[in-house]
Amino acid sequence: MSLARYRQVVIFCPTGVTGGPEAIHQLSHALNAIGVRCSLVHIGPTNTVRVAGGKLIAMEPPHPGVLQAYAEYAPQVPAEIPVDANTLLIFPEGLAWLQHRFVGCGVAVWWLSIDNFFRALGADDDEDADVVLRRVLGRADLIHLHQSVYARDWLRERGVEQLYDLADYTSTAFTAAPARSPSPSPAISYNGAKGSDLAADFFAANPQFDALPLRGYSRGELRAIFRARRIYVDFGHFPGKDRLPREAAVSGSVVFIHRHASGDCYDDFPLPDLFKFTREDALSGALASRLAAAQADPARHWAAQETFRDRVLWEKTQFYDQARRHWGVAPPTSPSNPAR
Repeated sequence: MSLARYRQVVIFCPTGVTGGPEAIHQLSHALNAIGVRCSLVHIGPTNTVRVAGGKLIAMEPPHPGVLQAYAEYAPQVPAEIPVDANTLLIFPEGLAWLQHRFVGCGVAVWWLSIDNFFRALGADDDEDADVVLRRVLGRADLIHLHQSVYARDWLRERGVEQLYDLADYTSTAFTAAPARSPSPSPAISYNGAKGSDLAADFFAANPQFDALPLRGYSRGELRAIFRARRIYVDFGHFPGKDRLPREAAVSGSVVFIHRHASGDCYDDFPLPDLFKFTREDALSGALASRLAAAQADPARHWAAQETFRDRVLWEKTQFYDQARRHWGVAPPTSPSNPAR
């Protein structure tokens, strides 16, 4: 299978500053870099688009906050975009419900997570959401891109066959100068936005840990926290390959993640079992014992995560390789790791 016929790509991007929009900007930047013309269309509460005269027409200017946040990716956000049979429209899963409005061109869904599809509908995985899901998965010409092996397997279980691997990559703000040893302080940081109930229960039962919830920090602030605090714990539900564990690992933290969904998939998070915990582990004292051991012997625990850190450092190379392969673009004559 190949996407080489599509020499123009248009990606619909939510107007937020989170992992999903950053991945979308990374893809647009990569495609333009390898010679495939790629534009973005911002979609949000006040950003709409209409189709007229063979063109996508943005009804309002692009969101200034998103443009500023991802300026490094040099996004192309024109007011009008001609669309024809050689154009591929890509929707992140949270906007997948829009796909039925577009025919006469290629249409794809990029599954950056699973949960966001249902969240965008205002429903969990129940009967109402399943009706929309069947409509999306039942479209015969719809192309499916997956960010994680977990998403790939989820789609396969539901009969999807036209699948393309397309991961994202950890920002070079974290990978350009990776840590060479574990961070000095035995303190902990943890995801304050996902898995907060389990995190609250765990730290209430274990007040001996100096733990900082991460919410609302800039990249620079996150990097400084990870470089100072030795351990990062993620209690989240892992609907895809979440970014914080990867950013923490290459910045100097020893990472522990919740064994759930993508977090339970070794291909997505190649960590030894020691560093993956269940809810029962968090509540029984098993996780507390593992964290204490990592605080006491950081060198051994850091060494055990070398494979994971190496994978993160090569994500950008893999991402560009995937884009070239899918769009039929020859690799450069002198391969190198763009992350370094």
